[in-house]
Amino acid sequence: MLELLTEGGFTVRGPYASRDEMVFSDKEACDIILDLSIDPSFKTVTGGWKPQILSCGQGSYYYKYSGNVSMYGKINMVAVEPISGEKVWSKSVEIPEGETGEIRSNYMVCGGPGSVLELIMKDATVANPFTIMLQTNYNEVLTKCDRLIEPQEFKHLQPIIDKLKQK
Repeated sequence: MLELLTEGGFTVRGPYASRDEMVFSDKEACDIILDLSIDPSFKTVTGGWKPQILSCGQGSYYYKYSGNVSMYGKINMVAVEPISGEKVWSKSVEIPEGETGEIRSNYMVCGGPGSVLELIMKDATVANPFTIMLQTNYNEVLTKCDRLIEPQEFKHLQPIIDKLKQK
């Protein structure tokens, strides 16, 4: 995506984890900041959270996850003017729904069912099937993102960006 912007004549710096990490000279040198975020959603297809025999105190029990999960969501792309932080452009691309195979997590949550996102972050036996599922959709999603980033569209935004930089 950055290559498309560079080919369109835009100055590119980074990557940065956030706008706050940019030094002022980089903010002045850049035309826009392109912020990408993934907004995943999960649903249980089969199985779910099951209480375990082990107690974790005060009448609470550990829960483990076993079953199939589907994931879907979207990738949000937002362009902002670097100095003011004003949003000048926004698009999103749907992530097609995909299903994992059977997941049997060894990660336990105390007190009640946890979230699938928590499982992905804490347990590689859960993260790996999601990684494989996302890789199957990677090219399709990336192609859709590339189509939405049109250098000509950003060129039309240049007068707005220049005006915001002067504020």
